[in-house]
Amino acid sequence: MTTEWDAKFEDAVRRVVSDLPPGEPLRPDTDLRDHGLDSLLTVTLIVELENAYEVRFPDEALVPETCRTPGVLWKTVATLIRT
Repeated sequence: MTTEWDAKFEDAVRRVVSDLPPGEPLRPDTDLRDHGLDSLLTVTLIVELENAYEVRFPDEALVPETCRTPGVLWKTVATLIRT
């Protein structure tokens, strides 16, 4: 399976969601909550991504669904990068 995101994105996700299996590829549909992503780590992940990509998540993106899976999260980040 190929991914559309870059290494910077995957590194940030793996750094914050440390329960992800290191030997397995990060899949777009992986439920990050199943791997330990809670509300505090969600905030940490958003801040990591904002700093890495020099963007700001708009208020409407600051909902649990945005960080539920890497695929949804990357779609949000990619949109912010393009604007």
